[in-house]
Amino acid sequence: MNEAGDSVFNEAGYKESLIYYKQAYEILKAGDSVRLISDVLNNLGVANDYLGHYDEAISYYNKAIKLNTAYGNKAGLAMTINNIGALYFFWGKYDLALQNYLEALQYDIELGNTESEAGSYENIAIIYKNKKEYEKAEAYYEKALEINRRLGLEGSIARTYNNLANLYMEQKDYKKSIEYTRRALDTQLKTDAKEGLIYSYNNLGSCYFQLGDYQKAEAYYLKALDLARKHNFTVQVLFAQKSLANLYSKTARYKQANKYLSSYYQLKDSVFTKTKHQQITEMEQKYESEKKGRKIAALNAQSAQQQLEINARASERNMWIGISILAFVFVGILVFYYLNKKKLSERLSRQNALIEKTIGEKDVLLREIHHRVKNNLQIITSLLNMQSRFLDDDKSRSIVEESKDRIKSMSLIHQKLYQEENLTGIEAEAYFTELIDSLCHSYGVDASRIKRQISIENLLLDVDTAIPLGLIINELISNAFKYGVDRENGAFRFEFSQCENDVLCVRIKDNGPGMPEDFDMAKSKSYGMKLVQSLSKKLKAEVVFENNQGLEVRLIIRRYKLAS
Repeated sequence: MNEAGDSVFNEAGYKESLIYYKQAYEILKAGDSVRLISDVLNNLGVANDYLGHYDEAISYYNKAIKLNTAYGNKAGLAMTINNIGALYFFWGKYDLALQNYLEALQYDIELGNTESEAGSYENIAIIYKNKKEYEKAEAYYEKALEINRRLGLEGSIARTYNNLANLYMEQKDYKKSIEYTRRALDTQLKTDAKEGLIYSYNNLGSCYFQLGDYQKAEAYYLKALDLARKHNFTVQVLFAQKSLANLYSKTARYKQANKYLSSYYQLKDSVFTKTKHQQITEMEQKYESEKKGRKIAALNAQSAQQQLEINARASERNMWIGISILAFVFVGILVFYYLNKKKLSERLSRQNALIEKTIGEKDVLLREIHHRVKNNLQIITSLLNMQSRFLDDDKSRSIVEESKDRIKSMSLIHQKLYQEENLTGIEAEAYFTELIDSLCHSYGVDASRIKRQISIENLLLDVDTAIPLGLIINELISNAFKYGVDRENGAFRFEFSQCENDVLCVRIKDNGPGMPEDFDMAKSKSYGMKLVQSLSKKLKAEVVFENNQGLEVRLIIRRYKLAS
């Protein structure tokens, strides 16, 4: 059963693989093979992880850890710890992921599991790449490559070449990236590794695009798209479509750009809608099954009630016979009231279940709406990108760029809403952190070259509060990055918390030249300042500008709402 699950999983049948893995677990858990039980628990965890059932995945991983710890199965522990590291990586918790990968690596070295050791080196390298510690990442990739070459694992060698290519691409060393991608491509052509080939073609397209060789970039993107469509690799199809749309827009072929951009969003929406449609179908099937069960229960209850009434009438006719009959009637009355109360309780339970189903369906539809709003905002951003290429005036181009940042701050809120469980609230820490990183990128501020101090209390903000507050903070941070933060030796500070007297406090500080002494926001002709002033009134917010070894802006927000 475990092997059957693996076969289905490798064909991307993650949901179906769970059926086989669960059957295998039921058979194996009665036996004494710790290794096989550990393998199937890890498979159950990975399958649930791919389906987005993270609570279930963690539950199976914990079972595997308890089992392997109890029996000293270090190989099983290494596998489970690696899988948990992958979960932390997906959630963006890189330090926790790194701890798990390093622990798994020690087990691999101790056990002499060389192939798994190479995999751990690659996982660690990916973490360092995301933390922008490129030298460490390169060193760990080279360790993995040395082992894969020694073992003659061509598929793993090609994967490591592609990972190194991505590392150099991120550092803008496109020629070196092309060199390693071609090495991967040579290996993949020999082994006919379809997914790897698509990945390499897309990599080469991205490198040549950055180098300005649009003809070669187009050829490789089209190769990747054709192969990805032929073999149903949806993620790679999406990447190639979006890349081609960007390329055609860059080369002023707007009709083709629009064609591929539309295809990209249609496919992305269809994947999302298909998943949600499947969830709704499952809920309907479950509801219909419960409905049949309730009908049977109602018929049984009605039959019992009729029988009770017959007994009660018989007791009434004979109540004068004696005290024993009176006692029987008394018991019968108690039973009647008990059954009646039980019936009312069951009816209330059915109503609650129906309410929960309705709420669940509304959640799915609301999540779909947020997703589509986010996509529409992205399309607007893409149109602004195209329009800005026709503008020769720097001031006009700057206005368009500022508009894109404002749209992005709102788009980010809708993205967070359809990705999170709570559809009414935004986690302040994740939202403001991503907003700051996005603005750093927009204004060319290298986070590694400036001194950043960020402190955010993780409150759950209501949407009606998050949107105006996000726009205000977008304007203030944009001003700091444009006028106050030196690109090479700057300093930036951001604080957000709930203070005394039940108010929200925001502090934004840079080490730039500050504001003119006679600055008055109410008299400012800047559109950004007028927007801050207008939205501040909506939130009953006090905005204070102060020169303090740079510009310091403080907001005291009195009208706000936290999500429950």
